[in-house]
Amino acid sequence: MKVQRTITLAVALVLVVLGAIACSSGSSTPTEAVKTLYRAIDKKDVGALKSVMPKAVLEDFEKEAKAKNKTVDDLIKDDLFKDLKPGTFNRKPDIREHLSDDGKTATVEIQDDIETKKVRLVKEDDGWKVRKEDW
Repeated sequence: MKVQRTITLAVALVLVVLGAIACSSGSSTPTEAVKTLYRAIDKKDVGALKSVMPKAVLEDFEKEAKAKNKTVDDLIKDDLFKDLKPGTFNRKPDIREHLSDDGKTATVEIQDDIETKKVRLVKEDDGWKVRKEDW
């Protein structure tokens, strides 16, 4: 009886932990999404970059990759990373987040000694994504 209760509690604990991990996927705030974006650029991390791309952007990349006979990951490595400038978060920028009234879109302003950038985001099912128009 004691062994059965221990096993039941262990299984329940594992399920709670797995649920917490599943719910934490995606970017829960616009600022976190932008930080993920810039870290992905700095590290040339395709998976992290894809995690902040909206579904429409990923679909466009899939079509383009297929037309070029490449994978989406190779397309990002070969075409996108060469155009993206690393280093933004190495300069400790000031970050301001502005949510829309309906909570479905946001703008994150990143200001450092050199420049100010605005990144527009949209809320999707699994977190905040950089808007299609900004890719």
